[in-house]
Amino acid sequence: MGTFRTALVIVGRRMTANVRMVLALLLGVVVAASLLASAPIYARAMADLGLVFSVQSRFPVPPTTRVLTLEEGLPLKSPEALPLTDAILRRMQERLGWFSSRYSRFIRMPALAVARPGEPVPTSLGRPVVLVQSMDGYESHVRVVSGALPQPSGANGGASEFQIAVSAAAGTASGLSVGDHILLGDVFDDCERHIIGPDQPPDPPCTPHTTVSRSVAAVVSGFVEPLGKDDPFWADGIAAYFSLTPTTATNGAGVPVFMPAATLTGSFADLFPTSWPRQYWYAYADPGKLTRDNYKRAANDLEAFRKEMEDAGLLGFSTLPNALADFSRQLSYDQAPLIILLLQITGIALFYVAIVAAMAVERQQPEIALLRSRGASGWQILTVYLIEGLIVAVPAALIAPFLGLAFTRLLGLTPTFHAVTNGHLIPASVDASAFVLGALGAVLSVVAILVPAFFATHFSGITLKRQLGRPQSSLVQRYYLDLGLLGICGVLLWETNSRGTVFKPGTTVGLSTDPLLLLTPALTTLALAVLVLRVYPILLRAAGRLFAAGAGVTIVLGLWQMTRNPAQYTRLGLLLMMGIAVGGFSASYSDTTNRSYRERALYAAAVDLRGAAQSNNDFTGPMQADEAFRKIAGVQNASGALRMDVDFGSAG
Repeated sequence: MGTFRTALVIVGRRMTANVRMVLALLLGVVVAASLLASAPIYARAMADLGLVFSVQSRFPVPPTTRVLTLEEGLPLKSPEALPLTDAILRRMQERLGWFSSRYSRFIRMPALAVARPGEPVPTSLGRPVVLVQSMDGYESHVRVVSGALPQPSGANGGASEFQIAVSAAAGTASGLSVGDHILLGDVFDDCERHIIGPDQPPDPPCTPHTTVSRSVAAVVSGFVEPLGKDDPFWADGIAAYFSLTPTTATNGAGVPVFMPAATLTGSFADLFPTSWPRQYWYAYADPGKLTRDNYKRAANDLEAFRKEMEDAGLLGFSTLPNALADFSRQLSYDQAPLIILLLQITGIALFYVAIVAAMAVERQQPEIALLRSRGASGWQILTVYLIEGLIVAVPAALIAPFLGLAFTRLLGLTPTFHAVTNGHLIPASVDASAFVLGALGAVLSVVAILVPAFFATHFSGITLKRQLGRPQSSLVQRYYLDLGLLGICGVLLWETNSRGTVFKPGTTVGLSTDPLLLLTPALTTLALAVLVLRVYPILLRAAGRLFAAGAGVTIVLGLWQMTRNPAQYTRLGLLLMMGIAVGGFSASYSDTTNRSYRERALYAAAVDLRGAAQSNNDFTGPMQADEAFRKIAGVQNASGALRMDVDFGSAG
């Protein structure tokens, strides 16, 4: 206890007498610890931003996407309809609720013919039809152009006719106006009719023997339009809900009209109990809830949900897994440059700590020799330096994660990240790994402090004078460790050049990185810096001999002194050289990554300009498109492609 108290007294006096050196040392320790602590914070923040950007960039209506379940052929009032609807919504919330923002159900009834009051409902092909539809919450995503939104009507709503809303463009094209009273109905007879193709004649006239019809009264309450063309609420695009839609049943164009969901599933469905509507259940994903830690869970839940819907005889699908898979493949590419740069910058910070510590120990070598001559052991002296290092390192380790968090968040204000963050702070958080790596940086800094002190404890008063008079080469140069490290770096560079990449296929899927190859730039920078300490005295010795005859005594003695003890003159130069090396590496790697992103974009796009036809049934369309595109000035080549879905044949 007395020894420890004595050590504390010595530490206090030494640190008070060397405040500037302690502050310089503290700066280096804080930088080293903060850099290591910021590695997981920055990596996580960049991965999360990359995930959100990957999801948003895949869809035409960011920032939300959809998970869609399609069920067709089940009447709304059938005994199975309500339990199935509840089961789908409940399972969707259980599987996808943790990363979804809201849910919606879309219903579209089969095409109904339109007639004016007092007129019969038409039965001919090409007759005007409407597509009665509802979508939960659509009222807050449309703007009323004229009239008003439809209110609950019919038998349950207390009105004699149903209210509907139609888009202004579709209403004008179909001849409907606000306030028009119409009949919506369907007619069935015993005439045989066919869907007329482009090269088929129309059906011959037919006089039905039996006719069944049903019609309901409706009124156009208003014209509406979407609030914005990029509103993510309309998951299938604006045109699917507001524009005229071709219908194969009548070979005509259907007019989509909105009806309140309560009315459509209630009194309106009662009038058409055998109609088989088309239904969609949407779960709108929130990319902001997806992170690097949970995106695999999201992919697994989506796949499990799809299989459950398939087992139930439904079709559940989402394009979100493709975006998650792309992010998983790119994660290694995005993390590797960060790891490489952080390793090099952290190495420079630790080298700075070692330089400051070595300078402090050199100034204190006479004091260390005096303590040794008074009976102090080497371990006792190292204890003093250990206490000094801990006093500096412990606060640095505690504040390092928060400094890393602050710097990471502030990067969102820089022009580099403006396209992703829109000038806002980067969302980031501190986790346990940041504290672990911050503590590791502090420990490495303490080691950098103890190493020069350990060698200094081997000198007593006499040996110290001998060392100052005849400085010996360092242990690294004496045993050619610098040349050995340079040889190892040469092998790593050769292997990297032979592979062409630092990535390799993973054990399961995706890519992984070779940690040793990632260390190659940092090790090469360190090896070249250490090699300078061997070459620098040789160059100085040659310069001394060259200037010995013509230069003055002052210059020659200065060169001889630098030749005998080059370390104290080259440390800051080495620090500057390592900083320049990292800057050069960053600049060169920036060009490499830009080329990588450009080539990956070209690979994904395949061509400079690509278009898609509205239908896959036109086999002559691609050839005609080729001829049309080739006639455009500047187009060197055009090629069409036809993709179709086929089924495997089976017996029976």
